[in-house]
Amino acid sequence: MLPDKSVIKEFFKIYYGSKGVIGGQGFFIDDKSTIWASAYDLDEVVEKAASLAEGHEIWFNTALHDKEMAKEDYLRRKPGNNPRYARGTEKTVRTVFGAFIDIDVRGPGHAQDNLPETKEIAMQFLKTLPFNITINIDSGGGIHAYALFDKPYHIC
Repeated sequence: MLPDKSVIKEFFKIYYGSKGVIGGQGFFIDDKSTIWASAYDLDEVVEKAASLAEGHEIWFNTALHDKEMAKEDYLRRKPGNNPRYARGTEKTVRTVFGAFIDIDVRGPGHAQDNLPETKEIAMQFLKTLPFNITINIDSGGGIHAYALFDKPYHIC
């Protein structure tokens, strides 16, 4: 199934908000490599996410990072490795939008026994938290929940 670009765009519009962003967006594909997109260009982010989703399982970095710093930091920590596997770290974060919670539920793909039985139970747990969840995504094997700040937090 081809990804719906309008849904991807709406997600990132809510996620990034209307405020300026500082940093680049890293997408991680199933071979663990990183594909970068400019967070200043929402259309580029949507195109990259949609094109990658057609043939890969993808994840995105919930904070924006300085791409060049991320590559330098990666090569400092893992000399001789390919920088295409560089992800951001706490040293390269530039913008944080909120908190992210990944709740897996029992089922195929999860070997752990101490997981919620259903997505409904996971959603009930999220309602008990002392902060509001802004976005819930059905990840297939659980719930991805985002509690977004009122405005992005820039780290310079």
